Amino acid sequence: MSNSVGKRTSFRFLWVGQMSVNLADILYVVCLIKLIFDLTDSVIYMSLVPFFNTISTLISGLLAPLVINKYGLKSILVYTQCGKTLFMLFLCLTVAHMKIDWLFMIYLLICLIAFLDGWATPARNALVPSLVDESKLVKTNSLLSISDQIVQLISWPIGSILLVSFGAEPILWFTLSLYIISTLFMALITHESSLQAPDQQSRKDILKEGWRILWGSQQLRTISMMNILETLANGVWIAAILFVYVAEALNKGES
Repeated sequence: MSNSVGKRTSFRFLWVGQMSVNLADILYVVCLIKLIFDLTDSVIYMSLVPFFNTISTLISGLLAPLVINKYGLKSILVYTQCGKTLFMLFLCLTVAHMKIDWLFMIYLLICLIAFLDGWATPARNALVPSLVDESKLVKTNSLLSISDQIVQLISWPIGSILLVSFGAEPILWFTLSLYIISTLFMALITHESSLQAPDQQSRKDILKEGWRILWGSQQLRTISMMNILETLANGVWIAAILFVYVAEALNKGES
């Protein structure tokens, strides 16, 4: 009974920590889009924010099997979140003295944050089955999916309202606090590592194994293609369409 209670508690920690970081991931992108557009008055520079964020996540996701195969799932979640928190601190300090010459540093930090996020997401998905009963796994995955979508849905209007009310820099520091909260919740998860002894598979074989499974299933291929297209589309409409359309076609400010 105590083990079951511990699993439920750990799942709640995982759930709340993931919602916090999902909110933070969108808030800081909203802030950077506004800051870079104000600094450069360039749609290209502004569009690079979601572009680098998307590309770095995709590249990181391709390498995720190597990391998951070598390290414990909880360790991946905790250390990636610690890294994201540290990079976000550097980003907040950089933005506080933002100059156009420092754009490279800002883009680099965006790539590093997104790169770590590309490892955390599959680790979270792989950790869930060990924290819930098998009979409740479908309901739990549905709950996580709905939570992710709700947070993404409300983060954009909330981010816009906060941006207009308080400005970009305070919201970035608020984002840092959300990262810290997420890190603490991830660290509170109780999970026994079940790493097996390393086999003789090479890194190339580990990477190819997932692709063989993927291409061997028509359903998985379809779902994966949908996810890739959705990820790329998000980066397009956020910067290249939405913000510019409001400013140029509607002649309205960010509010």
